[in-house]
Amino acid sequence: MAKLPEGIFGGFRGRIGNVIGVKRNGNYYIKSVPSHIKNPRTKKQQGNRNRFGLASTLASRLKPFIKQSFKSVEEKTWRGAFISYNMKSAIHISEGSPEVQHEELILSAGVLKQVSTAGVKIEGKGRVSITWSDNSGEGNARKTDRVLLAAISDEAKHLCWSANEAVRSDESADLLLLDFMKEREIHLYLVLQSADAKMSSNTQYLGRLST
Repeated sequence: MAKLPEGIFGGFRGRIGNVIGVKRNGNYYIKSVPSHIKNPRTKKQQGNRNRFGLASTLASRLKPFIKQSFKSVEEKTWRGAFISYNMKSAIHISEGSPEVQHEELILSAGVLKQVSTAGVKIEGKGRVSITWSDNSGEGNARKTDRVLLAAISDEAKHLCWSANEAVRSDESADLLLLDFMKEREIHLYLVLQSADAKMSSNTQYLGRLST
C-alpha cells in the first residue's frame, strides 16, 4: 500500500503495482519492481548456506540440552544463540562440505566461573564418570551451581545429557549413555549454571572418548 503524504498531487511512498515510490533528501523518486530477485550462487554464499543448514540441524538435534544451557541468554532465543555462536566458531567448510569442529562447539556462553581440573573416564559399558575440583567462592562460583553434562556422537547425530542432577560442590557425576551411543566415539561437554538459571558458564570441552 502506498501513502500520499502531500495529497494526490504530491509524491508517494510505497508500492503501486510494479512501481515503488521512495523519498530521499526531500525529493520523491519512483522505480520499477525487479522482475526477479538476484540470487547469485557464489562459492562463498553456498558455503554460508551450507554452514547455516548444518547449524540449524544441530540445533534441532541438541534441542533438549541447549534449550536449558542457553536459558541465561536474553538477547536471543536458545536456537538463535546456538546458530549465531557456532556459525562463527564450530561450523567450517571442508572440501566443499560443512563439518563440525567439536572442540569449538559452543553449548553455552556466559560469565559464570567454570570448574577447574575436570577429567573423564569410562566406568564400564555405557557409563562415563566426570570429576572436577570444587572452586566455590572463587569469583561468582557457588556450591549450588548446577552441572550440565552432554555427550555428542562423533558424527553429531546423537546426544545424551544430564542436567540438575549434580552441583559444583559434588565434584563428580556420572553420565549414562543410551544403547545407540555405546561403542562410538563421543565428545563430552560440561556447563555450569546458577541455581536460578540466570547465569551460565562458557562451554568446557572435556575431550573425545571411545566407548
